[in-house]
Amino acid sequence: MNAEVPTKAPPSRFRIRASAAIVRDGKILLVEYDDDLNGYHFNLPGGGVKPGESVLAAVRREVREETAAEVDVGPLLLAWEFRPDWTDTNLPNIHVIGLVFRCALRDGSEPRLPPQPDLYQTGVRWVPLSDLPGVPLLPHIAGQLIEALESPVLFDRFVVEPWPPVEH
Repeated sequence: MNAEVPTKAPPSRFRIRASAAIVRDGKILLVEYDDDLNGYHFNLPGGGVKPGESVLAAVRREVREETAAEVDVGPLLLAWEFRPDWTDTNLPNIHVIGLVFRCALRDGSEPRLPPQPDLYQTGVRWVPLSDLPGVPLLPHIAGQLIEALESPVLFDRFVVEPWPPVEH
């Protein structure tokens, strides 16, 4: 891990991003975008966790909103961190922690562009895993994601409610 040195003021906001890695027949499901800030690019289906919402519920909601699909959330595959003060970027000054979960489509659920897509969302695409390193995926986690997808999952590393209730 690199020691990061801030290049500008620290972020003023914090966001947790919950995403899904959905693989079928050697292809991964990606959401396609085209906007002025990042240009043409892809994201994993996912987004910000809302106050009061669990991370796993956020994954299911974001997948539904961006792909009109229903998923079962599996184990945590990867965690990533982004701070705009670590780079020379024009991105919003938001500190982001990303959590990527292996997910499976529910029976009968087929991803498609939703009736009301995100403002800059232009499509939903199945991309061969072998092509992923050359795809404009944001954040730039293609290599780590492929490695995580190819590694055996011995146990789920994401723990929900690790503290027992306090008895009085």
